[in-house]
Amino acid sequence: MKSFKKNLSCLLFFSIVFLSMVVNAESYKDTKGYKDYLKLPDKYKSSAMEAMYKNSYEAKQKIINLPSSKGGTLGQYLDNKANTSAVNDLGWVTKPYQGGYEVERSMMLGNMKLIYRWNVNSNGVIKAINGKAIGITN
Repeated sequence: MKSFKKNLSCLLFFSIVFLSMVVNAESYKDTKGYKDYLKLPDKYKSSAMEAMYKNSYEAKQKIINLPSSKGGTLGQYLDNKANTSAVNDLGWVTKPYQGGYEVERSMMLGNMKLIYRWNVNSNGVIKAINGKAIGITN
């Protein structure tokens, strides 16, 4: 009975740790992430524009680094799916949405568009918002 309780408490501990990583998606900070912004001509640069590019990049990185229910991370799973010969990868799109960001990965399978979509709110909380994203997000 002691062994069972010990195994159960270990399982509970790891479940709590794993779920907290998924829900909060550890803050991802990378100052090189907004290289597109740095390439803009100076007349388009501003502190607000820089913040938007940087926050958009960080939202995308949070999604890419989330664990997938299919194994590995979401980024790895979607890259593997996109690398099949029948799929045309349309890439990642990140856009501002209700104070946070909406992150989307699109692919074409024949004439069918596959869309995976998540919201990252201003607090960094991630929510899968369509069936395809829900199906692969832990």
